[in-house]
Amino acid sequence: MQKENKLTTSIIKKWNKQGGPIRFKNGDTLDLRRANLESVSYKDALEHLDDWKTDILMDLTEEEKALVRDPKWRKGLIFDPKK
Repeated sequence: MQKENKLTTSIIKKWNKQGGPIRFKNGDTLDLRRANLESVSYKDALEHLDDWKTDILMDLTEEEKALVRDPKWRKGLIFDPKK
């Protein structure tokens, strides 16, 4: 549990530096045209992790990515609806 907490803290710090996830509307992460990019919430990006292409996993270690992909971990996150 302590390791998971450290990974969670690391992930949150990286996400805070990132400034928010970007969704690639057509699924092509190399298509950086403005029309293909959409700013989305972390909540939405995590809810659609399996069916959207986003940059939410960018800059994470393999261990952090594995934790983010864990549905149980994602379900345990609390999001402030005001943000």
